[in-house]
Amino acid sequence: MNWQLGYTPANLRGIMEKHSLGNQAVAERTGVTSIRQVQYWLSGEKDMPLHRWNKLLQDADLEMFNRIKALESALIQMADANS
Repeated sequence: MNWQLGYTPANLRGIMEKHSLGNQAVAERTGVTSIRQVQYWLSGEKDMPLHRWNKLLQDADLEMFNRIKALESALIQMADANS
């Protein structure tokens, strides 16, 4: 899979496939009450809030969460250095 940083519908599907999570499991892990919300995120119709994305990553794969956070920090530092 070609990972992009942060939440994207493709990244969400990848996490769900890797960990065999259905819409209901994602809803429960992210604290939403409706699987319809998860369907919105999967379709790209609505963006997944960052705090819910981070919660899913922490619950699903702490190692991946740490790598993504490190990459995001490095990109922010590079952008700041080039400003």
